[in-house]
Amino acid sequence: MIEVYYVGAYWGVRRELVDECAQRAANTLSCLARGDIGLGGWYKTARSRRSSLKHEVTPDIAILRSLLLSGRVRSDFSRQTLDELGFSLDIWSPGARDAESAALTLRCGSFAPAPGVNSCVLTLPYEGPIAERILRVPVLTAVMECIVSAWEPDWGVVTSQLYQRMATTDAGNAPRTRSGRASRGQWIPNLNDRRAVHGH
Repeated sequence: MIEVYYVGAYWGVRRELVDECAQRAANTLSCLARGDIGLGGWYKTARSRRSSLKHEVTPDIAILRSLLLSGRVRSDFSRQTLDELGFSLDIWSPGARDAESAALTLRCGSFAPAPGVNSCVLTLPYEGPIAERILRVPVLTAVMECIVSAWEPDWGVVTSQLYQRMATTDAGNAPRTRSGRASRGQWIPNLNDRRAVHGH
């Protein structure tokens, strides 16, 4: 059975300017491209691979700013932007096959009165040499360190979609993060002494 891993970081209400979000996104992409992680070659998500590969995304503030602005939510009727919902960005790093690709989804700058509205989620390759390199505890820890450093989240997790579906822990009895969310899996300590981050 295919097991797809992802690294997720989440935080509540935080009003930020688009330039601040763009800088954080640039820091994330630059960090992910380094060392053992080696995730680069990002492109704007599109309806087809051919269309996507025409729109490379680099750690350039102007490019990221434009994409974040284009990802704002608009009202169904007036088509006005809903500023309280912040900015969003969806990009991917294509491999030879979908199984060898990574995807990054950002939601930032939201100050809507709802918890857990901002996030940075990296879905990892699950086959091929890149997956073999990344899906190791030291590298996954380095990935989480990149995201924590860039976004300063309230909590984060390294887990698999399969594990999330199969988990049967009673949320009422599970340990909880500082944000009050139920914690599942093993803790990864010391990434940020003010934050709670765990993994499976």
